[in-house]
Amino acid sequence: APVKTFGLYVNIEVPIEVYVEGINDSLLEVTTNNGIIIKQGQVYKIKTKKIGSTIITVSQNGEEIAKRYFSAINLPKPAPKLGNFTGKDISKNDLLAISGLWAEMPNYCDFYSAYIVSFCIIIYQNGNVMKLKSESSRFTEEQTNYIKKLSSGQVIYFEDINQLTFVPDQDE
Repeated sequence: APVKTFGLYVNIEVPIEVYVEGINDSLLEVTTNNGIIIKQGQVYKIKTKKIGSTIITVSQNGEEIAKRYFSAINLPKPAPKLGNFTGKDISKNDLLAISGLWAEMPNYCDFYSAYIVSFCIIIYQNGNVMKLKSESSRFTEEQTNYIKKLSSGQVIYFEDINQLTFVPDQDE
């Protein structure tokens, strides 16, 4: 079964536990129909190559002992977040207090981390469109200055949000 995660993710190495009572694991052959399995020390790692049915087969001396069925999926995309605000409306002071965006993985993927690496804000001001870019997850000084000038009810848009998903070394 996968360790530290609830499933198999395409192109991501996932550690799996393989145990057959009464048989030394050095005598086991572990294979899959979808990708590769490698053994590192006492841990096997599977890296699937496509979405869909994944069969892990355990054999000894060419004789099948066990077969388990899984489904490989793409790692879900993180959701950009502005603090704990979930609606459309946020006060200017709350927005400034947050100081930027962050990415949040779905609860079932909390072993993986995601980070905002850049984003733009769009502000319509005096008939002009202001598109201001940050090369990090935090508001730039220029963005902050424009946010401070916003009037009550004025809309700010976030776009071109670029995220990076980090898959930690699973030996840690």
